[in-house]
Amino acid sequence: FDVSETGVPVLVRISYFPSWKVEGAEGPYRVAPNFMVVVPTSTSVRLEYSSSGIDKGAWVLTLIGIGLLFVWRRRGDVVHANAHPYLVDDLDDESDDEAEWEPAMVGGAPAEADSGAGSPEPGLGGPEAGADDGGAGADPTPPAGSL
Repeated sequence: FDVSETGVPVLVRISYFPSWKVEGAEGPYRVAPNFMVVVPTSTSVRLEYSSSGIDKGAWVLTLIGIGLLFVWRRRGDVVHANAHPYLVDDLDDESDDEAEWEPAMVGGAPAEADSGAGSPEPGLGGPEAGADDGGAGADPTPPAGSL
């Protein structure tokens, strides 16, 4: 903008921010929440708002973050080695790998003593139970397609 007199403060109706730069005047100075003042040193005054290095760096970090979101989403969901992501098994202990799960008691009696004849539910009579459970016995894994 142009002024007729130099040295006379000019009220600018724009909010002050440190990124404002002025040519041909002193300032800008904040005088109210939505106003700033410049004191012209020449008849032609130019106000310019420019981004600072911190502003540009923040935009770069924002764009990198958005890009990483797309990359991570494209890679798929995280698959944990354990059912609970914060629990870690002791990898040095190999005895857990060889152990099998076996029920200690079935229907109040040891699993070996039960012949399956009086078993209240199919599949609880042990491996010798017969055709009612498809020969699955006390296997804890359900047949494929049952879930």
